[in-house]
Amino acid sequence: MQTDSMLGYSPVLLGIPAHCVTLTGVEPQEPDFSSFDPIPTLPPAYITQSQSIDLPAYCVSFVGNALECSTNMTALQVQFEDCGSGFTVCRCADAEMSMDTVLDRFGRVPVGLHRYAGTIIILSDTSPHVYNITTGQTHFFADVQMNSWVHEMMHAFDFSDPNMEMSAPGWAAAIAADSCVPDNYSLTNRVEDFAQVSVLKVYSLLYGGNLPPGTFELYNPGPLFGNNCDIVDNGPPASHTEPPAVLHPSQFLILFSESDTSLSSARLDAFRLFSQLAVDLNQI
Repeated sequence: MQTDSMLGYSPVLLGIPAHCVTLTGVEPQEPDFSSFDPIPTLPPAYITQSQSIDLPAYCVSFVGNALECSTNMTALQVQFEDCGSGFTVCRCADAEMSMDTVLDRFGRVPVGLHRYAGTIIILSDTSPHVYNITTGQTHFFADVQMNSWVHEMMHAFDFSDPNMEMSAPGWAAAIAADSCVPDNYSLTNRVEDFAQVSVLKVYSLLYGGNLPPGTFELYNPGPLFGNNCDIVDNGPPASHTEPPAVLHPSQFLILFSESDTSLSSARLDAFRLFSQLAVDLNQI
């Protein structure tokens, strides 16, 4: 599994609270998850609007930086069908991921997570790695797969309310009561353990796994796989909360029936699969 550890930044440099130190007293269940992508079936959201914009000052600051983007950079304002507000994506000209790839993967992140995203910055390099800062901006290098997109958007959720500290103290108490974490990278600190566990939890929800007792509200199918950004829950304040003006009947299947003639046969097959998944999850 690709993680933001590959960049080598310390938690303090990334704005992670200093108390999030290396975990002790627990063992990793696996060395890593590099052998599989845990979220291969997440469907993409349609893009309803995309337009070039002037490069935001935040992105400008990384142009000419040999470690980030030594060439020029462009920016898009993108709106997906599940959100009434747009997202900013900056891309370095020599980045390995194309803008189409970026938008496809970003659009596959469940709306319950991607609505917390700040600016997405796609940068140079040949080694896949990512880092996320506490204001939600996420820097992607090389060809970053879906598991890391979900991992990083979980950081954006985690950092969205500085007073909440989702990964502490409640998460610390949960770790202290357990004997294991998912993988070696989860031992970095409880912030990274929270993100790694969350990737696996999203996978388990996609494949009919049970929700654990006392789980965070974000793991509930309603907020996580909801149809739009306008989700009423008790979580931290999201960056994007407006519903779309029109919700296209694509993969947001809970609200649409099989009689909808605008759905292709492939999407009807997906409809049946995910509708049954929704039923199964609601019975948990």
